[in-house]
Amino acid sequence: MITTIIIVSAITVHLLQILSMFVFKGDPIAVLLAFQLESFKSGSWWQILTYGWIHSVEMPIHILFNLLTVHYMGRELEWELGSKRYLLLYMMGLLGAVGLWYVTEKVEIRNIEILAGASGAVFAIFGAWASFDPKRYVKVLILFVIPIRGEIRWFFWGSLAVEIICWKMGWLSFIAHTAHIGGGLAGWILGAYWRPKPL
Repeated sequence: MITTIIIVSAITVHLLQILSMFVFKGDPIAVLLAFQLESFKSGSWWQILTYGWIHSVEMPIHILFNLLTVHYMGRELEWELGSKRYLLLYMMGLLGAVGLWYVTEKVEIRNIEILAGASGAVFAIFGAWASFDPKRYVKVLILFVIPIRGEIRWFFWGSLAVEIICWKMGWLSFIAHTAHIGGGLAGWILGAYWRPKPL
């Protein structure tokens, strides 16, 4: 239920973004909802969550990849956790992502001033699975082509390692790597807390 609401609402917001580009020749919805350092400091506190519903209009793969992951991984995880805990996980993933991103951006004084997209929450779902059911076997397509099977925990920690390397090396600097890391760690902590205790 929550997974469906997230997907439908994200698609709706994205369509409104596209429409506003034609009507206003800009993206006022992104200005209102995406997390922006200066706007947040000026009182736009809602942006710490609403940024997760804003995606790049110029790069459709941004929303496509995020929502496909939410659909395939989130739906089953919601069934395992229940809707309330799943919603909490999703929101904490967004908060963990924006929190670490905000801290690292302030420390490094980089030029990226806007955070948008559900990637932090997606990494939270990934992290929650990796700690809730660490030995679960999954098949992953590396570079969308090469199929590899293994335990989900190793894929998760491998993904986080790649994000850390890209962040420290400055690779793919248009991607908010620390947001992915923050969301993933938030999800892992919650998943570990909720993991069924052995009898």
